[in-house]
Amino acid sequence: MRSSVQKRHHKAHRILCEKWWSKSNLDYVRPCKSREEVVRNVPKDMDPHDWEWLVSNKYLTAKFKEASDCNSINRSKAIKMPHHSGSKPHRELKRQKEEKMDVQPTQDEMLFLTRQKGGHFVEQAAKDKYVIKIDR
Repeated sequence: MRSSVQKRHHKAHRILCEKWWSKSNLDYVRPCKSREEVVRNVPKDMDPHDWEWLVSNKYLTAKFKEASDCNSINRSKAIKMPHHSGSKPHRELKRQKEEKMDVQPTQDEMLFLTRQKGGHFVEQAAKDKYVIKIDR
């Protein structure tokens, strides 16, 4: 299999996993009050031992909780940041950057690519958000 096809397949699989993790967290972890309750709240069609491992090694880790809380706060702020990349779709900008650098652009790079003109941010909100992400 060609390397570019493998990369796209891996990326598509990763996106599906992230969506599943997010939905599982929302449906099976967040409603629970304790670790024991989360472990007992096993999704259908999932082995209880696999679920317990996922809970211990993913959902209840400090890193996951921190990212989840940060993302919840960011979504609640709902900062309006219009895109300034013209009629070119984001996937095209991403593909061009990937071909040029031979590596997938980060979220920070995509934020910059889609909200700037002439190498500078157009909106102050986008600039502030970019600085916050870089400082982490």
